[in-house]
Amino acid sequence: MKKYFVTILFIFCIEAFAQTTLLWEPVRKDAQNKSTKLSDKENALKTYKLFRLNLELLQSKLEDTGSGNADQYVLIQLPDASGKLSSFKVVESSIMHPDLQNRYSSIRTYKGVGLKDPTATLRFSLSPLGFHALSSSGRRSALYIEPYSKNDANLHMVFEKDAINNTNLDFECLVETDLDNMEQRLSNNFNGAGDIDDQKLRKYILALSCTGEYAQIFAGSGDEIQQKTNVLAAMVTSINRVNEIFERDLGIRLEFVANNDQVIYLDPSSDPWNGPAVGPEQIEFSTISAETLDDVIGVNNYDVGHNFNDTTYDIGGLTFAFGSAGCIGCVCSAVSPDDFHKGRGWTGFNSTVGDPLFIDVVAHEFGHQFYGFHTMNTCNRTGYNTEVEPASGSSIMGYASSGICPPNVQNNADAHFNYVNIRDIGGFIKTGYNDYVNYDVGICDNSISIQNQPPTANAGNDYIIPTSTPFFLSGTSFDSDGLESLTYNWSQNDNEEAPSNSAPQSDWSQGPLYRSLLPSTSPIRYFPKLETVVAGNLSSAWEVTPSVARMLNFAFTVRDNGSGFLGDNGTGQVATDQMMVEVVDTGSSFEVTSQTHALTTWVPGSSQTITWNVAGTTTNGINADSVDILLSIDSGENFDIILASNVSNNGSAEITAPITPAASCRIMVKGTNHIFYAVNRIPFAINLYPTTDCYVYNSDENLNLDIPEGAGVEEFGDYLFQTIEVTEDVIISDVDFKINISHAWLGDLNIILEHPDGTQIVLLNELYCNNEDNLDITFDDESTLDVVCSNPTVGIYKPTVTPLSNLDGKSSLGTWTVGIRDYYNADAGVLNNFSLTFCTTLNSLGTPNIELDLIKLYPNPVQETLFIDTIREDISYTLFDLNGREIFNTSKKVIPMASLSNGVYIIKINAQSQSIYKRVIKK
Repeated sequence: MKKYFVTILFIFCIEAFAQTTLLWEPVRKDAQNKSTKLSDKENALKTYKLFRLNLELLQSKLEDTGSGNADQYVLIQLPDASGKLSSFKVVESSIMHPDLQNRYSSIRTYKGVGLKDPTATLRFSLSPLGFHALSSSGRRSALYIEPYSKNDANLHMVFEKDAINNTNLDFECLVETDLDNMEQRLSNNFNGAGDIDDQKLRKYILALSCTGEYAQIFAGSGDEIQQKTNVLAAMVTSINRVNEIFERDLGIRLEFVANNDQVIYLDPSSDPWNGPAVGPEQIEFSTISAETLDDVIGVNNYDVGHNFNDTTYDIGGLTFAFGSAGCIGCVCSAVSPDDFHKGRGWTGFNSTVGDPLFIDVVAHEFGHQFYGFHTMNTCNRTGYNTEVEPASGSSIMGYASSGICPPNVQNNADAHFNYVNIRDIGGFIKTGYNDYVNYDVGICDNSISIQNQPPTANAGNDYIIPTSTPFFLSGTSFDSDGLESLTYNWSQNDNEEAPSNSAPQSDWSQGPLYRSLLPSTSPIRYFPKLETVVAGNLSSAWEVTPSVARMLNFAFTVRDNGSGFLGDNGTGQVATDQMMVEVVDTGSSFEVTSQTHALTTWVPGSSQTITWNVAGTTTNGINADSVDILLSIDSGENFDIILASNVSNNGSAEITAPITPAASCRIMVKGTNHIFYAVNRIPFAINLYPTTDCYVYNSDENLNLDIPEGAGVEEFGDYLFQTIEVTEDVIISDVDFKINISHAWLGDLNIILEHPDGTQIVLLNELYCNNEDNLDITFDDESTLDVVCSNPTVGIYKPTVTPLSNLDGKSSLGTWTVGIRDYYNADAGVLNNFSLTFCTTLNSLGTPNIELDLIKLYPNPVQETLFIDTIREDISYTLFDLNGREIFNTSKKVIPMASLSNGVYIIKINAQSQSIYKRVIKK
């Protein structure tokens, strides 16, 4: 007891001390004063965390930062959307001209890289408007941190991009008004395409004006300088976040021009613009913006211009934000303010609530100015070669929104540029093109050489696969200084117009079938997602497996996310490569045909047969003579156990069951050195002792419901339907159905049982019986007997048409339906009663007789030494890896683990004739 007290006291003292030095302190939502919160912003989020930021401590830490100097970084912790803290190396990284920075010294911007997550990058700002951060990572969605309270500068909300619920917000890009002209001009003059791989940070001088209406959202009170400071802080916050994406994907940084404060207009009545930037006023608005920048900033003093305004419209319950680049690929061009000019871009938004969504629009319009075209394939299609994303698209240059471009993939854009945009923008900023006055458009930047070496990208070989067969693509890459920081993206690259404006369909012979996804840490992508196939489906809404012959083109994009360098040297480099998949009709799909029963349990060491439908994969140009057989012991999340490799692709193979105990296993058969694969339909177990729970739902004992007569001679009448509401939500392993009917002629009856998901089981259909009457039978797949004609017919029989096992693996929850109808109008019948029985299998590892609570392993995960705590002395221990190889056997209660590779191991604990298995993680 004394030792326990000292430990608790020590922990208490440490925590009490730490609380005085915490940079971030979690806060309960219900503890906040409702009058001080930004309620609109809160309502726009599905979920978020609240933290109190110690601003004084943060400012003190940041005083020690240098501008990109690796020796002058500071470590800053940031909370994530789950509440965990992650460390970043941070340096100051100004995005304002030094003169502007000096005049507005209260506005500072910083750049960071993850300490333990090398794929994580960060940009944040500190200003009179508070702390605003955006962080990208290959391990999560984009992370935002923003002020929560108007009256408490320290209170912040933390959320991920996909938590934004903008069902009432939409966005429309108006750049299409003269798109055909622009595309024709650019396609005739563009000099090439390229990756972001020449070790340069390209800085473009930005002139960003604003209308008086926009300024009034942020200006607050105070004198003109104080109001302009607040408005400039809002602008810097937005552009700093845009730079987080542009630096990572494009190697571009936007920096405010020295006299940018001269185009911040505080009074709507005296600014240069006369009205909203949509409708007939759109072209005038773009022209006035360009003319204003040329007159005030100077046409030769900036590279790209833009305007922020408050233009939105409420239409049918939706709030529309608007934007326009004014022209495409016109950075550096000064041809004419009313035609093809660097200063014609603008973005409209009227609230601080959706700042992340505002960034979507801003990044989208700047993407146009840097020669990025739309990626959505269905609406506002122009026929350019970038429309490679199904429906509305989901990357920055798509139209993901609340429905302006139906069908809508999602409600906001993912923070990344598609391969086609990186290709085009990369070529634009590296080689430019000549417009009709022979001016080099796109290459007026101030380029800085960086240390970061570019990665390589290898998409691998082209392949041929059967129709209706899932596949995966795996790329390779190398980076001499940033291998740990690489993220990967596979995207379909088919720009042909889809056959219809709908979600993709499996019978489309052209157009995109697979949506764009955020970069991740894996160079492998399954098409569709592996979890979709494990669930028994070949397609989801936005990832559709083709059922017809066609070509599929893919691009493999590798980002190095700055390779861990700080400041300017942390500018991203990007490499890409392409490959093709040809889909051919071989007459059937590749699929696993064994392990189809939910009650299957393998005995360790036993011989098991795996079967599959070859589906013409040894010929037809596919030429896969062998396959690999893999096992998952975690419900299909990872297929990391090899049961057999390079076995003949003849449809059957014998394997030896591993010793690894598991409750939910799946089999994958894949072509050796190929991309096609299949997964068995039903989970099974290894070395488990299954128990079964069953649930019985009975109707009233005396229903006495008349069955409608047939509509005529040998013509079915209407169904008599009865429903069963099942409240248990378990995975079905067996179903039996009992029914009692009085009827003069059993051969007339048709009986069905319908699962809540619509799956129908035909239990009885038109027996070849005569005048036998009355039925009191149980339908059970385990029966070997066919239904017989007798008077009465009683007993246990298998269904006459559809096996009940078709329901195995489904959830039991929901409304079940029984349907009975008559095939003849000469006699009638009565439903007396029925009952539904379904069972679920519960699996427990090992033999249940050893007292498990008395055998404990610690620590687990383990780094060096694993200790076994038990009072029993008659026990031995055998350690195996996941391939079943014995590592060592001992009776000691101390197991050395330091020399073993990191991973998962199985320890078999033996006691007399009994044994149990436990999992050990070595890290």
